[in-house]
Amino acid sequence: MHRTKLLILPLVLVLGCDGDTTDTSGKDSADTADTSDTGTDSDTGTDTGTDTGETGDTADTNPPIPESGYFGPPTVVVLADDGAGGAEVHLIDPSAGTSAVVSGLTASPTDTLGCAGQFVWIMGDSAVGINSREKTVAKTLTLDAGFAPQAVYYQSPNTWFGGTGSASVVGFNDAGAASASIDLSSLADGDGNPDVMSFGSGPTGVAAVVARVNRTSGVYESSGVAVLDFSGSGSIASSGRIAGGNAGRDSVGTAAGVLMALEPHGSVGAMLEVFDVSTLASGGVVLDLTGQTFVGMTGGGSDGTVWIATQASGVVTVTHYIGDGTSIGTLTTGTTGDLLAIAQPSVWSGEGTSVVPYELSTGAAGTAIDIGSAIYAMASCQPPPMMPDTGEEPPP
Repeated sequence: MHRTKLLILPLVLVLGCDGDTTDTSGKDSADTADTSDTGTDSDTGTDTGTDTGETGDTADTNPPIPESGYFGPPTVVVLADDGAGGAEVHLIDPSAGTSAVVSGLTASPTDTLGCAGQFVWIMGDSAVGINSREKTVAKTLTLDAGFAPQAVYYQSPNTWFGGTGSASVVGFNDAGAASASIDLSSLADGDGNPDVMSFGSGPTGVAAVVARVNRTSGVYESSGVAVLDFSGSGSIASSGRIAGGNAGRDSVGTAAGVLMALEPHGSVGAMLEVFDVSTLASGGVVLDLTGQTFVGMTGGGSDGTVWIATQASGVVTVTHYIGDGTSIGTLTTGTTGDLLAIAQPSVWSGEGTSVVPYELSTGAAGTAIDIGSAIYAMASCQPPPMMPDTGEEPPP
């Protein structure tokens, strides 16, 4: 849920210094706007000459649309009780600290949240794409009966969904039609369906964490990771098995590989394992949360780090880790709730019927946003930073 940004660049107006103001040749004595000047001076007005400094490449105001990932605005998504047996979707602008309810949408309390392309996705019996800028429902995709999507990823021209109840990861094109699929039956467990719990981006492709739960017998079989190639009609590029038990729903792509929780939220003594998608080898358990309750985890942005929340003795500690499990800082509070989302520069905590931001740098609590009802789920949609297009070729 782990799991169209428009980049507005400044328009640089180059105001030239017309050398004609001091022209002593007499040739431009009557030229006040240089409309007839055909010389080679550097006038940047309406000069029709051969101005060598005027290339028209001062700034690219129409940068290309990203090819993959999420590229809408930073958004914290909250699924909350609507008071009528369903759920409503709140979108929080983390920079402004404001919240808006998506109108005309009734979700289910058990729906899954995700971010892909320019949309926030609400996934249940169908997949609903919300335009994260306009905060309106933009598209609704019809899914096969029995398919429960748990993860979503955008790779142009398709939005890909993985989940339970299907042996395939399914791609939908921009028109909303099912257009591609990747057969994961080679990774299936005893009930014939591998369970894709999350997607994590890695250096060699997008890694699908496959839980492999036999839902007929209830037996947890050896879980694995499939590196998927989403180009064209899609394919499995490679795959491998994790060392630990069954993978839970939480995973984050880090510099060391895909870090995944081996137990779901609320588990006591959870383990977190890292899987190197380059070598297709498990790095083993890098975090042992013995004696603590696993609250949740979320990516820290484009730096490949992760924030993990645990609870012990009524106190929730949020720890910042690099991919190999090394702690690089903590944020401790006795009031942090049981839901967590990172949207820089804060960690957003679901506490009762409110969402409270805590500054990642200081731990200071910001102004709480009142949701007004019980919170079922939270997620953060945060695009990676994009470098401005300067019009210059990159160095070799």
